[in-house]
Amino acid sequence: MTCFFFWMDSSRTEMSTEKTTFLQTYPRYGYDGKIDHLRETNFTRLKETIYLDHAGSTLYTEDQMRCVTNDYLSNTYGNPHSLNPSSSYTATKIQEVRNEILSFFGTSSKHHTIIFTSGATASLKIIGECFPWKPTSQFLYLEENHNSVIGIRELAPSEEQSRSITLDEIKKKFESEDLDHRDGSDVENLIAIPAENNFSGEKFPLHLLPKMRTRRKDGQWNVLLDGAAYVATSPLNLGEISPDFLTLSFYKMFGFPTGIGALILRNEKSKILHKKYFGGGTVGMSLSKERGHVFRNEISMKFEDGTVSFLSIAALRHGFQVLNGLGMKNIQTHTHSLTEYLISKLKQLKYPNGQEAVVLYLNSSTFKLNEQGPIVAFNLKDSHGKYIGFNEVDQMASLNNIHLRVGCFCNPGACARWLKLTSAEIRRNFEAGHVCWDSKDIMSGKPVGAVRVSLGFSSTFEDIEIFLKFLESNFIQLEHFNLKTPPAGEQVGTFLEKIFLYPIKSLGKFQVENWEISSQGLMWDREWALIDSQGNYLNQKKVFQVEIKLKISDDGRSFSLHRYRTQCS
Repeated sequence: MTCFFFWMDSSRTEMSTEKTTFLQTYPRYGYDGKIDHLRETNFTRLKETIYLDHAGSTLYTEDQMRCVTNDYLSNTYGNPHSLNPSSSYTATKIQEVRNEILSFFGTSSKHHTIIFTSGATASLKIIGECFPWKPTSQFLYLEENHNSVIGIRELAPSEEQSRSITLDEIKKKFESEDLDHRDGSDVENLIAIPAENNFSGEKFPLHLLPKMRTRRKDGQWNVLLDGAAYVATSPLNLGEISPDFLTLSFYKMFGFPTGIGALILRNEKSKILHKKYFGGGTVGMSLSKERGHVFRNEISMKFEDGTVSFLSIAALRHGFQVLNGLGMKNIQTHTHSLTEYLISKLKQLKYPNGQEAVVLYLNSSTFKLNEQGPIVAFNLKDSHGKYIGFNEVDQMASLNNIHLRVGCFCNPGACARWLKLTSAEIRRNFEAGHVCWDSKDIMSGKPVGAVRVSLGFSSTFEDIEIFLKFLESNFIQLEHFNLKTPPAGEQVGTFLEKIFLYPIKSLGKFQVENWEISSQGLMWDREWALIDSQGNYLNQKKVFQVEIKLKISDDGRSFSLHRYRTQCS
């Protein structure tokens, strides 16, 4: 079955001056006018949602899911390790998907092999476990790498031979003439690079890769490229840069399916990987009474232990149809225009006293397509120059149905660099109780993480505008409101007319004449939520049959709940 994706042009009769200026500045935004129609027809679930966490996971289209469902309902897929008709059909489809993926990345099975895994992390683990480490082998990794890459060092031969490296050090090492053209050197080294930094969005200069993939006096260097963040919004041609190993997760590219990724390797590099464990489907022969087994000759089958996730693999082709329908170069220019616009607007956010509101974690003031991905990390400051906790920003965003990500994003090197955290400070913060994903965001006056906005192929100008207005209304302007009712007859330029509190999210409000303000906003406002016996959050959209009355005490300082009518148990 083939699904065709086609999104019509969509023009709006009304357009803000701000958007008109934006379109004049960025004429390649929006896929020639198709973005609005795409959002209206394929992302109806986003009508009241601003989704800005595409680096965490991008979103699938509704057309894509319809095609996946129709595919599953129209075809019989069986275990590809059998020989019956459904199994043979599945094996053929899996091979077709392999070829399609390789073509998407500008190569073919003649030069590269794709090994299906559960995700980028599993792909990286295969390399770490199977790489031919020797006592003198080196493992270098760019300082700003994901934890899943850094974890390989625990499998490397020694601590002395495994270390982080900066971009300047990479250029110095691999642009030198320290080459060794002798044959027979048996030392294999590994260097790991993120194609795109998942913290700051900075892209690695990929033109350096061919120089890095060389034999030098300290051995043969193999290049591992973590493409998880990069390939979702940027074209990658393995025929041009050809790293030895490329790792990725497909849900970051088109949202569905999850739990499946790939290791793409140059065919000749399969010979240096030494696999020990063997699972179902990976061997041509194995003995039970005594030690003995022979791996299959096919590279992919040798490394894919057990039955591959064949239904997920079948679904991949529908995801690639989405990306191919839009075009990766178009996706890149679309997301880049939004990123550049967002950065320029964040730089302009200031308080009346001149204090800048945003601290951006960026490499330079000008950005090219090959320098910056659609990721923007930052922290907020108040009008006195003190940091506002990123968890506070995240909580306020959640109340406004804006989906962000905060923290260090599993990238300790980037976090340390941009937040100016020393190893000693990170250890002290840990000893003081701080761990990843907890509620601590500022320690000893310094942030221990950041706010991250990441964009995808479905992001729009309106997403950015609403987010900017959210920052202005909840953090910039709010600090200057005078929460006092003006005396009768007195005219002021701006005043607060009424104060309404919503102590329990999604329930009723009550009005007060004056109220205390905490560091999180109005005291008690949205402090509580109703949950069911499983701990799931309830609101009137989910359980609209239950009506609950919020009763306020006479002094206005306490409240109680009363369920007074229900249509369900």
